[in-house]
Amino acid sequence: MSTILKYVTVLCLVLYLAEAAHFVNYVQPPPKKDLYELYLEVGHCETMFYYDEENQAGTPVRMTGFEQFSILSKGLSWRKYIESVAKSAAMKVGPRAASCSEMKSLNPAAGDGEYTLYPFPMDNDVSIRVYCHDMASGNPKEFLSLPAGPDENYAIISPDKLSWEYGCTGSLQSPYIEAGTTKFSKLRITLEESRVEVIRDDYTFARTTGPNAIPYGHAGDCYSRVQGCARGTFKVDLTGTELSLAPDTHWKLSERYPASLTVHGMFFSEDRKVASAFCGGWCGHCWPVGDKLYLAYPIRSGSCPHPPVITGATLSGCDYPYEENEVCTYSCDSGYFWEGGDRSRACRGGNWEGSALVCSNQSAGQELEAAPTDPADWTLTQYRY
Repeated sequence: MSTILKYVTVLCLVLYLAEAAHFVNYVQPPPKKDLYELYLEVGHCETMFYYDEENQAGTPVRMTGFEQFSILSKGLSWRKYIESVAKSAAMKVGPRAASCSEMKSLNPAAGDGEYTLYPFPMDNDVSIRVYCHDMASGNPKEFLSLPAGPDENYAIISPDKLSWEYGCTGSLQSPYIEAGTTKFSKLRITLEESRVEVIRDDYTFARTTGPNAIPYGHAGDCYSRVQGCARGTFKVDLTGTELSLAPDTHWKLSERYPASLTVHGMFFSEDRKVASAFCGGWCGHCWPVGDKLYLAYPIRSGSCPHPPVITGATLSGCDYPYEENEVCTYSCDSGYFWEGGDRSRACRGGNWEGSALVCSNQSAGQELEAAPTDPADWTLTQYRY
């Protein structure tokens, strides 16, 4: 061993011993939210430490012997140096968990709680906060916490049933047996390559009143056959999360009588974090088209925002993230006809070119079916109990 190498080795050992006391209490297994590991490669005079307070997962950073000497010469310890830079961008490299299972693999001591995941391979710098549940098992699950709370995230099938279904008010008969109210504080989600799917019928973090649990984003009743009288309702409120409703997520009355009924009072906030509507009939139920509820993650810089949602239209031909020159195509749904606007819109300079499509309901303006005046003419087979 050359004289220079011997000198470097001795210097590394001195540096190591001088600071070893700072790490005596930080050997695996570490205390919660306080993870330090120290390694010394004497031949190369490098120290590698790990620190990730938030997720308690390893993030490798190396310091040369010269950098170590510079830190000590300023009166700083390695531990204080680590703490001073632990939350800097440079410390955010290295292994990242894309799921709760991966988080468990990175840190076997991790328990149930909120974690930052990087689940999107096409945008590996995009993160979302996820609640990891059942981490003690071999199959932890992802949930999305809802800061807006359960009173703003509900699904209701109303129990009310009019005795005479051709009005909006009146005396009631026996309650609708499919009724129930479910409020959600967290949503079970699955993480896909470019979006997130909500498992609508997971009630792990939900509270139900009434005889039936109602899936998230579902509403209905058997109250009246008149358009606009529905009492079944739902509300989605993702405020405070990084996610919003995907542009191709919209609602339809998938079961209804009479057939001319449509979703009433459909509302989307501009940022697509909030949606609500009233649904019903004699009887009538609504849920997301395709029985799928998808969420989208934040747009990247230079991309277009989510395309506008058009009532009575379906979006196709494009997918998130919406890059420059990407083209989205709209088509009017069954029962609607094109009245104006562009069927295709292109992403240009962060905005969608063209004008909004207008799809009109073919049954709009039609008079309601005349109510039979003689109760003997009622068609009991049309009722759902």
